[in-house]
Amino acid sequence: MNDYYFTSDLHLSHASILRGYRGSKFKSVAEHNETITNNLLSLPSGSNLVIAGDLFWKMNSESIKTFFNKFQRKRINIHIVYGNHDKINWFNHKVIKSQGHMKGMSVNDQSITISHYNMTVWNKSHYNAWMLFGHTHVGDSTHVKAGQLDVNDTYFTGKKLNINIEMHGFKPWSFDEIKSYMDEQENNWDFIQK
Repeated sequence: MNDYYFTSDLHLSHASILRGYRGSKFKSVAEHNETITNNLLSLPSGSNLVIAGDLFWKMNSESIKTFFNKFQRKRINIHIVYGNHDKINWFNHKVIKSQGHMKGMSVNDQSITISHYNMTVWNKSHYNAWMLFGHTHVGDSTHVKAGQLDVNDTYFTGKKLNINIEMHGFKPWSFDEIKSYMDEQENNWDFIQK
């Protein structure tokens, strides 16, 4: 199976994340961690999960190993794009198939750039390649300010999607869900008509 799923900003074991939006959804860090982990583990065996940063918060190495072992048993491949809260030494596990500060890929002939941070221009953006990002949370200052910008601001228009797990019911987006979303979006601001 070659299915791809995308998410970011899990913030597992991050107690202070419950002070914001997530606090209205979860009663404890344990419930938060369990719900998100179970949602990810419900993906089909053999699928690929791309996580655009901020997986954990101060988790010990044994807990991190236990987390990744669950995905190895389920045969879910993990691809990591580092976020601002990530430490590279956390990602030394054979279930992790790729890792880096940014990821370029093609799925079903669709070019995609994945970064923890939103970008104005990315690889092949002028050909309507997709930009998937995270970092911006529901209700944080960046998210609030984004809602105040003019809808024609190039920072938010085009084939872009915030894949923060909060934006999708604490579940990852499938490639098909993202394609349906992107099909409804305007062309990228720098799109070159052939």
